[in-house]
Amino acid sequence: MIKLGTTKELLSNPSILDRLYFLDHHFFPQPWTKEQWVELVESDDSLLALVYDSKNIEIAGFALFGLNAYDELAHLYKISIQPKNQGEGLSSLLLNEAFLWLSAAMIKRVFLEVSVHNDVALGLYKKLGFEILSIKKKFYSNSDDAYAMQRSIVGSLSS
Repeated sequence: MIKLGTTKELLSNPSILDRLYFLDHHFFPQPWTKEQWVELVESDDSLLALVYDSKNIEIAGFALFGLNAYDELAHLYKISIQPKNQGEGLSSLLLNEAFLWLSAAMIKRVFLEVSVHNDVALGLYKKLGFEILSIKKKFYSNSDDAYAMQRSIVGSLSS
């Protein structure tokens, strides 16, 4: 099951916020502080997509987007799937559902950064139609470079 909504809607439940904070700190290379997550609770300019396990009990992963309606742009801040749920196609499912929501919200492009060393994510993003725009040198706190990538979601939602 996929649940989509603004972070203000979905993170008003403290147990969801705690779970995302846990997932971020255990399975994401550059986790956010608790304060950064709490700031999102007041945000109306973001989309949070949650995917649940096959029993619809536990959050298996999430995708978090910042929205810029003026530029018709969404920025994928984070996507994370628990290791035990990886390889089940949840990232593709999560992103494709988010793209439908974003398209309905009149967003036309999705932008992201990904480590040049993250071959699994690069493969997923290329499969979903993202193209490399540039390399951002020493983008991450560990000095890793990142690819800046983008895709259109207008008329191309069947990837």
